Amino acid sequence: MKKKIWIMILVIVGLLTGLYLFIILNPPLETGTLASNDNRHVVVVGVGNKGIHEVKVAKVTVNNDEEPVKTKIQVSHALQGFIVMDDETNNEAKKDNFKSLEEVGIQTGTAPSTILEKQNTNKATGDDKLYGITVFHLEPIRQVTIDYRYLGISFRETVSFQ
Repeated sequence: MKKKIWIMILVIVGLLTGLYLFIILNPPLETGTLASNDNRHVVVVGVGNKGIHEVKVAKVTVNNDEEPVKTKIQVSHALQGFIVMDDETNNEAKKDNFKSLEEVGIQTGTAPSTILEKQNTNKATGDDKLYGITVFHLEPIRQVTIDYRYLGISFRETVSFQ
């Protein structure tokens, strides 16, 4: 009887370890659009989720792990896209739904490659969400580092603006 219990425990531990390794080797956050204003003091990084559960962005830094002046997430749809501007408080920006990092969880099925494929085949709709991390900084932005959580595991993704 004890032998069967140990075998079951080993099987469960093996399955959990395999799932953990699968998640680590296949991070859910996918980056897409990279846009900036002329002096790169404002950038937008298009992001999406190719996983099976919501992704929560925990922190965004720029260049050498510097805190940006402000970070927001644009929630848009595939027919509209993102805007890049120096101030998200004007009326045009309000319709692009600038939100704080804490307010937004990046939903599943929003990977930029999936949305782009829908756009290229004219199958994109207003229901297809786009997420763009908008970063404001006093100096030109060379890279953006996104720390996020998925299924209780922390990840880090870095994109460069060269």
